[in-house]
Amino acid sequence: QSNGIGYGLAAAFGLNDVLSVFARGTNLVMQKEQYGHSFSLQQGEFGLRFNLRDAMQRWRPYLQSSIGLVHIRWNREGLITSSIGPAFSLGAGGDYFLSRRWSVTGQIDGGATTFGNATRSGPRVDMNMTAGVFRLHLGVAYRFSTPS
Repeated sequence: QSNGIGYGLAAAFGLNDVLSVFARGTNLVMQKEQYGHSFSLQQGEFGLRFNLRDAMQRWRPYLQSSIGLVHIRWNREGLITSSIGPAFSLGAGGDYFLSRRWSVTGQIDGGATTFGNATRSGPRVDMNMTAGVFRLHLGVAYRFSTPS
């Protein structure tokens, strides 16, 4: 088990007041200097968000699901291992609107990915690994359009 910090960028399009689609990219980096290795994980995903409250409410909880790809990379004492695999996640969160266009947002989600073959500083190796991820997202959102 490791902890790290990362960043991401998301864009969404509201289909109506209840459903929206989104695309998100995230990057996570962890350092374990006492063990001589670092770890990074990049994820690109597309998903669907279901809003649980009316668009005019100040507090707006939601549920969402996404699918995408994950790239994982380890660097242990100069030996680099890299792999790409499919991923999915399920999560819940909420937006608290500060104004009609600005909100603060928080979300928790969990997901899984599976990796098969990997490149290890040259030859391919068979990883056959399934990994679980738990994430906490905090951020600020701006809406270019607002409900009428």
